[in-house]
Amino acid sequence: MRLPPFTPAQPTGPTAEHVPGPEGRGGAGRRRLPPIPRPRGRAAQAVAVMAAGAAATAVCVSILSVMITPDVRSAPVAAARLPQGALPSAASSPTVSASTTATTGATASPTRTAPAATTPATPATRALLGAASSRCLTLSGRSSVVIRDCDGGAGQQWTLTQAGEIRNREGVCLDPQNGGTRPGTPVHGQPCSGEADQKWQVGVGGALVGLRSGLCLDVYNGLTGNGTPVQLWPCFSHQSNQTWSLS
Repeated sequence: MRLPPFTPAQPTGPTAEHVPGPEGRGGAGRRRLPPIPRPRGRAAQAVAVMAAGAAATAVCVSILSVMITPDVRSAPVAAARLPQGALPSAASSPTVSASTTATTGATASPTRTAPAATTPATPATRALLGAASSRCLTLSGRSSVVIRDCDGGAGQQWTLTQAGEIRNREGVCLDPQNGGTRPGTPVHGQPCSGEADQKWQVGVGGALVGLRSGLCLDVYNGLTGNGTPVQLWPCFSHQSNQTWSLS
């Protein structure tokens, strides 16, 4: 049984062009495929436009991704500080509150609340008791100042004012006679004038020291009997006839 002769399949695409061989060589020719057709006219323009649009879209997407990405390197919000200065007591410390805005994440300015104003206490009016005699400093008559048994009378009521005066309830202040500043100068009561010779301060151990003279209110000669006058005298630490207390 004989098989039929082989017949090569015919190409279905573009027909190959026969290219003759080089002259003079007698060689057989070779076949060259036709070029691949390229889009022309409107088709070529459409392809170019689509390619340009795709490139522009890619650039826009890249820019938007950079713009909407949060910056993780942003500085933290500064804590409310408190201002510099001396430390206030717990009762008078200003209250500082910081509120945070939910939409922006920014910390609002601290709100400082001032302590409530207080009214200065009125100085107490009391008797001045001598330590050595246990008798009270007394305005006797219009101006004489002596020690006497304590009876709670108006002449024994004294106020140590914020101005430094020792003011009697009768409206006079302790005043060295004639503004004297020497030891032994009598101390009596005179209308309050606000002058320096009527200013006193509390010294060591309950002594009352004249601001102008630097001398102490002293019971004359260390005596303790009723009616003994008072004077200015150099201060001696814890000397009983120069020691006074509010009673």
